[in-house]
Amino acid sequence: MTIDWDGRPIGCLRWQKVTRETLDSLSLTEIPEGSVDIDILIGETDCLGRGLGPRALSILVRTLSQDRSIPLLGLTTSVLNAAAQRAFEKAGFRKVREYEPPGFGPCALMVMRLDQ
Repeated sequence: MTIDWDGRPIGCLRWQKVTRETLDSLSLTEIPEGSVDIDILIGETDCLGRGLGPRALSILVRTLSQDRSIPLLGLTTSVLNAAAQRAFEKAGFRKVREYEPPGFGPCALMVMRLDQ
Protein backbone atom coordinates (compact mmCIF):
# COMPACT_ATOMS: atom_id res chain seq x y z
CA MET A 1 0.00 0.00 0.00
CA THR A 2 1.41 3.37 -0.99
CA ILE A 3 1.64 6.15 1.58
CA ASP A 4 0.63 9.45 -0.03
CA TRP A 5 1.11 12.91 1.41
CA ASP A 6 0.29 16.21 -0.17
CA GLY A 7 -0.61 14.45 -3.42
CA ARG A 8 2.61 12.47 -3.84
CA PRO A 9 3.77 8.99 -2.90
CA ILE A 10 6.28 9.15 -0.05
CA GLY A 11 6.54 5.54 1.09
CA CYS A 12 4.81 2.23 1.49
CA LEU A 13 3.30 -0.18 3.99
CA ARG A 14 3.34 -3.95 3.65
CA TRP A 15 1.92 -6.55 6.02
CA GLN A 16 1.34 -10.28 6.23
CA LYS A 17 0.17 -12.87 8.73
CA VAL A 18 3.04 -14.87 10.18
CA THR A 19 3.08 -18.65 10.49
CA ARG A 20 4.14 -20.56 13.57
CA GLU A 21 7.00 -22.06 11.54
CA THR A 22 8.38 -18.63 10.66
CA LEU A 23 8.06 -17.34 14.22
CA ASP A 24 9.80 -20.41 15.64
CA SER A 25 12.62 -20.17 13.10
CA LEU A 26 13.31 -16.65 14.41
CA SER A 27 13.04 -17.77 18.07
CA LEU A 28 9.95 -15.59 18.49
CA THR A 29 8.09 -18.32 20.35
CA GLU A 30 6.13 -15.83 22.48
CA ILE A 31 4.44 -14.30 19.42
CA PRO A 32 1.09 -15.96 18.65
CA GLU A 33 0.52 -17.57 15.26
CA GLY A 34 -1.65 -15.42 13.01
CA SER A 35 0.00 -12.22 14.18
CA VAL A 36 0.74 -9.66 11.49
CA ASP A 37 4.23 -8.47 10.60
CA ILE A 38 4.28 -4.89 9.29
CA ASP A 39 6.95 -3.20 7.21
CA ILE A 40 6.93 0.56 6.68
CA LEU A 41 9.21 2.73 4.59
CA ILE A 42 9.14 6.50 4.26
CA GLY A 43 11.46 7.05 1.31
CA GLU A 44 11.31 10.81 0.92
CA THR A 45 13.79 12.46 3.28
CA ASP A 46 11.86 15.75 3.41
CA CYS A 47 8.94 13.77 4.89
CA LEU A 48 10.85 12.27 7.79
CA GLY A 49 10.18 13.59 11.27
CA ARG A 50 6.75 14.98 10.36
CA GLY A 51 4.69 12.25 12.04
CA LEU A 52 3.62 10.76 8.72
CA GLY A 53 4.86 7.24 9.56
CA PRO A 54 2.94 7.06 12.84
CA ARG A 55 -0.18 8.42 11.08
CA ALA A 56 0.06 5.79 8.35
CA LEU A 57 0.60 3.05 10.95
CA SER A 58 -2.39 4.25 12.96
CA ILE A 59 -4.64 4.01 9.90
CA LEU A 60 -3.37 0.49 9.20
CA VAL A 61 -3.86 -0.50 12.87
CA ARG A 62 -7.49 0.66 12.75
CA THR A 63 -8.07 -1.44 9.63
CA LEU A 64 -6.32 -4.57 10.92
CA SER A 65 -7.97 -4.36 14.35
CA GLN A 66 -11.32 -5.07 12.67
CA ASP A 67 -10.10 -8.61 11.94
CA ARG A 68 -10.74 -10.41 15.24
CA SER A 69 -8.49 -13.31 14.19
CA ILE A 70 -5.35 -11.16 14.50
CA PRO A 71 -3.96 -11.33 18.06
CA LEU A 72 -0.94 -9.06 17.66
CA LEU A 73 0.80 -6.65 15.28
CA GLY A 74 4.58 -6.49 15.12
CA LEU A 75 7.34 -4.37 13.62
CA THR A 76 11.09 -4.84 13.59
CA THR A 77 13.78 -2.20 13.22
CA SER A 78 17.48 -1.95 13.89
CA VAL A 79 18.33 -1.39 17.56
CA LEU A 80 20.31 1.61 16.29
CA ASN A 81 17.28 3.22 14.63
CA ALA A 82 15.98 5.26 17.56
CA ALA A 83 13.89 7.50 15.27
CA ALA A 84 11.92 4.51 13.95
CA GLN A 85 11.42 3.17 17.46
CA ARG A 86 10.03 6.55 18.59
CA ALA A 87 7.74 6.67 15.55
CA PHE A 88 6.44 3.16 16.26
CA GLU A 89 5.84 4.11 19.91
CA LYS A 90 3.82 7.16 18.78
CA ALA A 91 1.60 4.75 16.83
CA GLY A 92 1.04 2.65 19.97
CA PHE A 93 3.67 -0.08 19.62
CA ARG A 94 6.00 -1.02 22.46
CA LYS A 95 9.43 -2.62 22.40
CA VAL A 96 9.31 -6.08 23.94
CA ARG A 97 12.81 -7.33 23.24
CA GLU A 98 15.78 -7.49 20.93
CA TYR A 99 16.64 -10.36 18.61
CA GLU A 100 18.84 -11.02 15.61
CA PRO A 101 17.11 -12.21 12.43
CA PRO A 102 19.51 -13.66 9.83
CA GLY A 103 21.10 -10.95 7.70
CA PHE A 104 19.75 -7.95 9.64
CA GLY A 105 21.89 -7.61 12.76
CA PRO A 106 20.45 -6.73 16.17
CA CYS A 107 16.81 -5.66 15.91
CA ALA A 108 14.14 -4.32 18.23
CA LEU A 109 10.84 -6.19 18.20
CA MET A 110 7.92 -3.82 18.75
CA VAL A 111 4.36 -5.07 19.18
CA MET A 112 0.77 -4.07 19.74
CA ARG A 113 -1.71 -6.57 21.18
CA LEU A 114 -5.15 -6.62 19.57
CA ASP A 115 -6.70 -9.53 21.50
CA GLN A 116 -7.15 -7.69 24.79
